[in-house]
Amino acid sequence: MLTGPTCGLHRPNLLHADPGRNSEIVDAWVKLLKPYNNKPESLLANNSSSFRNQLVHHVCTKVQIREGKIDIDFLETNKLNDQLSTNQLTVKIESERKLTFNSDDLKIFDSKKTQEKDTYLYTLVIDRRKDLEKAILKFEAS
Repeated sequence: MLTGPTCGLHRPNLLHADPGRNSEIVDAWVKLLKPYNNKPESLLANNSSSFRNQLVHHVCTKVQIREGKIDIDFLETNKLNDQLSTNQLTVKIESERKLTFNSDDLKIFDSKKTQEKDTYLYTLVIDRRKDLEKAILKFEAS
């Protein structure tokens, strides 16, 4: 069970003593981790750069959800500018309603919606300008 913001995997832990059976180990890890990507509090990184970027945002970027908008503050994140390999940030939003998103400050690079019972989970990959200090991501029921 994952209990924190990170789960480190080391390549040797993905290998079987018999190289022909490596896929068994990898398949078991995929089966264990995949459900975490469908939870609002967790995100599986595609690679180590994506992991590092998301961890920097997790620690430094301030996000506040208010009526119809999400305020995003990058002031602390910008202090670690050299630690980011891209200007992308992934945000997850859980809602009981179908939502649409837009922003004058950010570009929504990718958007995914999953539904479980009466709850929608939106995973948004957003692009920001490199030195942007604050942004607003607007949402409304559709």
